[in-house]
Amino acid sequence: MSSSVIAITPGGRQLALKIGGACGFTVWLPKALCEPEDDAHFFAGLRELVCRRFQIDEALVLIMASGIGVRFLAPLRRDKQSVATVVVMDEAGRFAISLLSGHWGGANALAERLAQTVGALPVITTATDGKGLYAVDLFAREIDARPEPFSLIKTFNAAMLRAEKVTVFTDLPAAQLP
Repeated sequence: MSSSVIAITPGGRQLALKIGGACGFTVWLPKALCEPEDDAHFFAGLRELVCRRFQIDEALVLIMASGIGVRFLAPLRRDKQSVATVVVMDEAGRFAISLLSGHWGGANALAERLAQTVGALPVITTATDGKGLYAVDLFAREIDARPEPFSLIKTFNAAMLRAEKVTVFTDLPAAQLP
């Protein structure tokens, strides 16, 4: 699967090129910002590009205001299982914000990786992460399993947040569990 980083400002251009080179992401810039030496593609319509890349890419990094990403992507979001991983960054590279698909899609992990790559602060707002808990959807992702029923992930994680005892059943041998 492919991954893209999209920037719309001169400062964002520099950050996108750095991320593209360090992480192997395809870089997308407005035509006016593309220099001949850039390893980047240019675009004309931002909304169209973001929406297209959201449907094609496994991961998407938007170097722009989070509100832009929310406005563009909200109508495309179908369910928690089928959304691309989306991280938003400010053009100065100060923050890497996990926006969509934090656990299941890996946006929290991507925000952490981008933060380490460019010296940013990762912004992770999932409640389980805030409490230092191991979310069931993250656990499932790490063992390459699918929680069933997927719709109960929120209920399961909420029980953990209330400090209730929870039990996970799996066919995997204990030696294969993280």
